[in-house]
Amino acid sequence: MGILWLLDLHTNVVYFVLLLGALGLTFWEAREQGYDRQLTLWWLSVVGMAHVPAYLGGCLGKTEVDRDEAIRIARQQIDFVPEQTNAELGRQGFPPKGVWAITFWIEAKDGGDGFERRTAVEVHADTGEILRTHSDP
Repeated sequence: MGILWLLDLHTNVVYFVLLLGALGLTFWEAREQGYDRQLTLWWLSVVGMAHVPAYLGGCLGKTEVDRDEAIRIARQQIDFVPEQTNAELGRQGFPPKGVWAITFWIEAKDGGDGFERRTAVEVHADTGEILRTHSDP
C-alpha cells in the first residue's frame, strides 16, 4: 500500500478500496486452495505489483494545469498569431508524468497541405514548466 503514497494516490478512496479488495480476494483464494504461507505471500505480492500500472495510469487524470492554462503558458513561447491551436494531454517517462502537447499553426497560403508556421510546445501538466519546444518556420 506504500505505492499509493509514493504515487500520491492515498487520498483517492477508490484506488485504496480496489487494492484492498484485490489483495483480500487473493488471500482468500490462496487459503481456499490450501497454499502455504510462503506461496500465499508470493501471490499477494504478485497481485499488488500487477496493480501498479493501473495506479500509474490513474495519475494522468488529475493535473494541476488545465487545458486553457497550458495553452496560455505555451502561447508565450511562440512569436506569431496562430490560426489554429490543438491541445492534447499525454504521458511521458516512467513513472509517467502528464504532459500537455500544445500545437499552434498557420496553414499554407498557397493552398497546399503544409504549414506557413507551426510550433509544438510540451508543458508539464502539474508544474506548468516548458519541457520542449519544436518549431517549423
